[in-house]
Amino acid sequence: MGGQVPLFFANLASASGHIKNGKLRPIAVTSGKRSAALSDVPTIAESGIAGYEVYEWNPVLAPAGISDDTLKQLVAAIAKAMAAPDVRERIAALGGEPFAGGPSEAAKFVDDQRQLWSKVVQERGIKPE
Repeated sequence: MGGQVPLFFANLASASGHIKNGKLRPIAVTSGKRSAALSDVPTIAESGIAGYEVYEWNPVLAPAGISDDTLKQLVAAIAKAMAAPDVRERIAALGGEPFAGGPSEAAKFVDDQRQLWSKVVQERGIKPE
């Protein structure tokens, strides 16, 4: 905010207030489609970097071996909460978009992300410090 950094990546929840008050200018969103919160801002792919698609995501995870009954109850409770108008409004206000799939689609998404970032780490030779 002090003018020393010409470019950075931020999530919408932390950046939206600064965008609204003119301190930050959005150039592109990293998702595969435009954000409902910034519908006039193109995606990075639309801006010329084909295939670029990166998400901030916040999964709900349960311990391995959770019983099917407990998992069903948890999924139902989360679905009920996510359907509440005040929750949906708050997520939208923060620039978020709730995941529409169920547990199997979520597991596939997490696995796809794991594969994507494993490939990036391997290709770039990234090592822990």
